[in-house]
Amino acid sequence: MFTHVLDSHYCTPAGFDWEHGVTQDLPKGDGPPVVITQSPSWVTETNVHRRAYEYAQVAKKRAAWFKTNNVLIPFGCDFNFQNAWMKYKNMDKLIAYINEHSEELGIRAQYSTLSDYFAAVRASGETWTTREIDFFPYIDNNQSYWTGFYTSRPDLKQLCRETDAVMRVSEIILALGIHNFNQTTSASLVGNLQLMRKAAALSQHHDAVTGTERRVTYRDYKKRLEHGAEAANNASATILKSFFNEDVSSTNKTLWNNLLNQQDASILVYNSLEFTRTQYHKVNVPVDSLQVFDSQGNTVPSEIHEALSFGEVGYSLFFKAESIPPLGYSAFVIRPSSSLPFVASKKSFHDSRMASTMSNEYLSLSFDSSSGRLQTLRNIQEGVTIQMQQSMLYYVPSNSTSQTSGAYIFRPQANEPPRNLSISSFKFVDGPLVKELQLVFNESSITQVVRLYVGLDDVMGNYLDIEMHLGPLDVEYPTRDGKEVCT
Repeated sequence: MFTHVLDSHYCTPAGFDWEHGVTQDLPKGDGPPVVITQSPSWVTETNVHRRAYEYAQVAKKRAAWFKTNNVLIPFGCDFNFQNAWMKYKNMDKLIAYINEHSEELGIRAQYSTLSDYFAAVRASGETWTTREIDFFPYIDNNQSYWTGFYTSRPDLKQLCRETDAVMRVSEIILALGIHNFNQTTSASLVGNLQLMRKAAALSQHHDAVTGTERRVTYRDYKKRLEHGAEAANNASATILKSFFNEDVSSTNKTLWNNLLNQQDASILVYNSLEFTRTQYHKVNVPVDSLQVFDSQGNTVPSEIHEALSFGEVGYSLFFKAESIPPLGYSAFVIRPSSSLPFVASKKSFHDSRMASTMSNEYLSLSFDSSSGRLQTLRNIQEGVTIQMQQSMLYYVPSNSTSQTSGAYIFRPQANEPPRNLSISSFKFVDGPLVKELQLVFNESSITQVVRLYVGLDDVMGNYLDIEMHLGPLDVEYPTRDGKEVCT
């Protein structure tokens, strides 16, 4: 990998940022306005020579740090280009004057992309040092380990992954079905998907998926991703309707309405991968007496669990989707059944202190019967048992004036060990298809679910599914120390 390390900062050199005075007002509670404070010294006919000379001095000083005569000088910074016309207006004048007087000033200037710069450097024929070292974590001083952003705003990180999956499926469905529509409708479908593409691209910004943005910007990223996913799903629903010649809804609202009104609800399970898959699917439903059927009218193995204590209402329906073909789909029907009581799923709730093991054909887990903590993981086929111990802990963040802990940087208080969070309650769900242990910690905003699935192949069946919900944290005010939770 051919890389470059910036000689100083990634912003425009001091004195050449002509966007002075741009203010970004933020809603109350999101921090003070962002103001660019560098002095404006716009390029005019009377000062262009002086300004060009000053820029040449910057370039020559930095040139001593470069192996070739190509010097990379950044142009822009955080929150820049809100007034791009002003920046380019001045830089255009400066570049033109420098190149007209290149012999006198000793430099030539041009706008460049990183690709242009790297191409010029490689063409120089220089030989380069090869380094085989670990560049992570990034550290810019003794107390600044840039590891905080690995976990900042985890809900946004999850939304980026989920909507990326929506986009991938929509792209494939669009490619398979767009030929069924006229030019106008095709353009509309592509436009819907383009909303998702743009939102996904924007979310990859270094202050987006990292979770290091301000609250107002974080909300905007979420809104764009959710709107993009809705548009992409609508496009997919339109195309799938042409396959089945019947209405296909892209929302969970329609499914709930149908089931509450004792009507069938249809679900399409799509496999966007290149191999056949069999796995369980979880659907949030409003009633507890249901059956699932495939497209041939055959009963599909299913069971219902109570919805988890966070983010859901109603019930969780698990059903087994068998042999979904590569880049293909299978249709399923969820049918209310008043003759089937809740217990017909053969799922029993046990008192948590009576159940200390959970297993399928491949894995066996044992838990402490008094605390619910995972103790061992056994590979049944290999006959190997691994001793395990899980704890839920939190660090108290440092509020030192030299470097606080925050979205970018993880820095706990010095000489302060992590504090333990005990389990306040747990419940074992022994279903015939899905085994589940639900743990609630003594801070009620932290919940963990451990699942094993029965009846899968030796690949999917060897997975231990762990789902965790965290937040909002119970932070002790007015100290506002925060909590850095880990497990």
